[in-house]
Amino acid sequence: MIKTLYLNELKRAFATPLAWILLAVCQLILAWAFFTELEAYDAIQQRLVSRESLLGITSLVAIPAMLNALNLVMLIVPLLTMRSFASEFNSQQFSLLLASPLKPSDILFGKYFAVLSITTGFWLLVLLQILLLQLGTSLDTGRILLLWLQGILVIAIFAGAGLWLSSMTRHAALAAILSYGLFIALRAFGHDDDQSLMAWFSLTSHLKAAQLGLFSSTDIIFFALLNALFLLLTWTRLIRIKHNRERWSGRLAITLLITLLAISWPVLNQHEYSKDFSDLQHNTLSAASRDTLSKLDQPLSFTVYVSDNAVLKKPIQQLVNRFKRERPDLAVNYTDPQNHPEASRALGITQNGEILVRYNERQQLVKKLSEEEIRKTLLHLSSRQQGWIVNLQGHGELDLLHEGLYGASILTQNLQARGYLLRNFNLVKHGQLPDNTELVIIAAPTKPYTQTELQLLQAYLLKGGNLLWLQDSDSQLRSRHLPMLPQTKRLPGVIVDATAAKLKLATPDNAVVTSYPAHMLSSGLTRHTLFKQAVAIEPAKDNEWRLQTSLKTGALSWNETGSMKGEINRDPVLLEQQGPLPVLLAYQKDPPKGKSQKVVITGDSDFLRNNSLGQGDNLLLALNIFHWLSSDNSTITANKLLPSDQVFELTTLERGIFGILFLIVVPVILALLGWFIPYRRKRAI
Repeated sequence: MIKTLYLNELKRAFATPLAWILLAVCQLILAWAFFTELEAYDAIQQRLVSRESLLGITSLVAIPAMLNALNLVMLIVPLLTMRSFASEFNSQQFSLLLASPLKPSDILFGKYFAVLSITTGFWLLVLLQILLLQLGTSLDTGRILLLWLQGILVIAIFAGAGLWLSSMTRHAALAAILSYGLFIALRAFGHDDDQSLMAWFSLTSHLKAAQLGLFSSTDIIFFALLNALFLLLTWTRLIRIKHNRERWSGRLAITLLITLLAISWPVLNQHEYSKDFSDLQHNTLSAASRDTLSKLDQPLSFTVYVSDNAVLKKPIQQLVNRFKRERPDLAVNYTDPQNHPEASRALGITQNGEILVRYNERQQLVKKLSEEEIRKTLLHLSSRQQGWIVNLQGHGELDLLHEGLYGASILTQNLQARGYLLRNFNLVKHGQLPDNTELVIIAAPTKPYTQTELQLLQAYLLKGGNLLWLQDSDSQLRSRHLPMLPQTKRLPGVIVDATAAKLKLATPDNAVVTSYPAHMLSSGLTRHTLFKQAVAIEPAKDNEWRLQTSLKTGALSWNETGSMKGEINRDPVLLEQQGPLPVLLAYQKDPPKGKSQKVVITGDSDFLRNNSLGQGDNLLLALNIFHWLSSDNSTITANKLLPSDQVFELTTLERGIFGILFLIVVPVILALLGWFIPYRRKRAI
């Protein structure tokens, strides 16, 4: 009986021009938008390739086209369903169905499958149109097919809801208007960060995972429950119209379904099965990250300091959501640092997009946003013993804890906010360095080290320890004292820089750096950095140590060996070299086994002091130095996988055929069928 009614509904729909014209117009609109997106992609694809972006034609053309098609289906369904019941009520045709032996369920499913078949036909055209892009690139078919299949579930919900509202009134126009209102509400509920019950009923939010190629059992169950609810509501309405004795069972089923939908909000999120169907598996954490998360038995939270700019926020959300899916109890908060400037300053937030990770009453800021950096931070916070940053004392070095102008308490506060442990340490007084020393700072000693102290330092360095070596013009420690370190040559005098006058600095003995190489030490640096009374350090060739990067002054600088009074000019006879002059050198050595050993050597210690950290980007540079020195590069990270669909190439002929087929041929055929079939029917009559 269902089959008979189903075929009859299809004949009725296609016997009039309405269904054909709807399909033709929707196909024309979709094809026009589709080819507009293709033209826009052609204009940017070279930039995507050069920047090694993870976006390709699947993300920027295919997925948006499918979402646009769903919006068109949302417009089609009310025009189809308003005739299913409302028009029949008004014309008294439904009385014939009531008099027939058809059960309410037969009537419901006959009409439901008819509407679903018409809309699914259009949905198949959408899939064909997108898959033909495979002629010019390699699409992420896993993402496309997953979204297409979930799109059928959404279309089924539209069909069920449209039939229910059509059964509630005798006016077809009112049924269509009510359907549009409900569909818009289901699509518009909630927003990106909303975790409320209202957002739970948003169809858009339940399609986000599929857009990324991530199958979610929560989304599938939600679609099934919501579709079942609308079908039950329609069935109960038909039972009531037919005065059927099964009315109580329909009401009971509706009550149970509404209860299931209500409790599914907290339950399904806690018990979710997910699988990544995308080609590059960018939605899934690596095995190392999953293993790290599984070992964390204490509360874990991420506080993301990012502005409300959607372009900046979206990739960070995608990264954080990978950890959230693996660990549902992860607490995630998004904070705009501009709205909380004092708190951000106290934590040492220096750029947009940093993440404060809290675990087991400890916290640390993640500066470089990547899965690997977050995993290393989690390992660092969960380790039983956190390494110390040890600042050597007893020889006139910089004091990290001193709060005066020449101390470094501001730097210490910023480092502690990032989770680092710092202490001043006297080798003569305490003897051997602690076993958990992560980094040693030698901050411009003005008195020489004893032989015993040098031996302790050599033992630490031979074990692969990292070192920050700050030198001044009067420093008493030289490269020859620590032969296992990269050898450098200190130029005589101090650097003077004509650029200092442009910055309105009182004295010319300021080395100014304005150009930065691409390296972690330079991350986020956009302003100048100042080094007061710095010495130039020239690197020597070293077979063991690799020079990773260096910071240099500009061409208007030189190493002045004379007095700073009166007019100052460079004198080549006195070996005063013209800039650029190196003021910072970063070295790395990779032993056969174990983690990399790193050393940063600077020709100045003043840039870390309290009276200098507020100038230019000195604070950010200092934080970058400590971050690089303390980061573990022993784990080899796999090369970044780039999408295979970035390059889209079709000949002019192929593009022409493609455009003519979907912009002209398919809409015209549908429109002609809409005219020919009713015309032939009239002639037959």
